[in-house]
Amino acid sequence: MEKITIEKVIEFDSIIDSIEHVSIDDNIKYKIDEDDTHCEATLYIKGKVNTLLGVKEFNEDVDVDIYAPFDKKLDKDDFNIEVKDYSYNINQKKLIVYIILYLHGIKEIKVEDEHDEYEKIMVEDINVENETTSVVDDINSVNEINEEIRIENKDNTNVKIVEDNVVEEMNKSWASDLFDLTDNYSLFMKFHVD
Repeated sequence: MEKITIEKVIEFDSIIDSIEHVSIDDNIKYKIDEDDTHCEATLYIKGKVNTLLGVKEFNEDVDVDIYAPFDKKLDKDDFNIEVKDYSYNINQKKLIVYIILYLHGIKEIKVEDEHDEYEKIMVEDINVENETTSVVDDINSVNEINEEIRIENKDNTNVKIVEDNVVEEMNKSWASDLFDLTDNYSLFMKFHVD
């Protein structure tokens, strides 16, 4: 048995002075989906309230979606929704109704250990295969870069090959040649003295 609490807010035109009566129909209509993990139910709330403008009757339908927990399912033969208790609060123009439902006929799903073990092995195999494919792709891309650089080297481009097959390409320009001529750089600043 599972327990859930539903909250329904019913709003009126004027401030609620008192409540004559509130009732919840025990005959709850529900429909279980084909996969036995979800249920759609409708609750019916009726009542009468005294507002500053007079007596107001209300009939409200409350649609509820009920989902079974991850390791459980709804048993179509034994499933039942029971209204266990309800209460309400008044907040100016709003009537807030709290409904406690008991859900019967929710059963645990037994998962075979062999199936879980097989899934773990398959996931590990897929991860190892993905890692291997990634390394092979990286090696192929480095080889392609090396081949492209050999072809481009005919165009007076300086190429420097660094350790671990990482290729760094540096195009020389007249500005970079100026700074290669000397290792000493001087900074001249002009100060104004008053």
